[in-house]
Amino acid sequence: MTAEFTISSVPEATPNVINIRFQEDGYIDGGNGNDWHYVWLTNPSCDGLNYVWNNKAGASWSLAAVMSGDKIDYFIVGTDCPYYDSGHTQAQLSYDGEAISSIAGPWNEPYAAHFEFTTDFVMSPEASTCSDVPAEIPAVSVSV
Repeated sequence: MTAEFTISSVPEATPNVINIRFQEDGYIDGGNGNDWHYVWLTNPSCDGLNYVWNNKAGASWSLAAVMSGDKIDYFIVGTDCPYYDSGHTQAQLSYDGEAISSIAGPWNEPYAAHFEFTTDFVMSPEASTCSDVPAEIPAVSVSV
């Protein structure tokens, strides 16, 4: 018996959070910003579900996307986060219409979405680019 099925990744309509730069403008604008307040997300697996929170200070931790329809509603924060034991177990996304406006960091501090950071630095790791990964993996035949 041969069955054919299609394995799909997250829908193409999922917001492309890897192109957004997040920063904690309250601290930065008040003159109290530090390297932990500049954040970008990467999706090393390009699966649209398993992300990494990265900051200018070089700290990073895992995030797992929780979907609401075709949008990421929030992220489950991994136990590798240094703030996990202090209660930072999810990172909520906020939307302005269809556009992401912020992500909640530790202690629910709002990290506002920007097209680019307000200061120059080299992101390490670099932002993910998943343009070579198909949105849908072609159907495959499996013998059972």
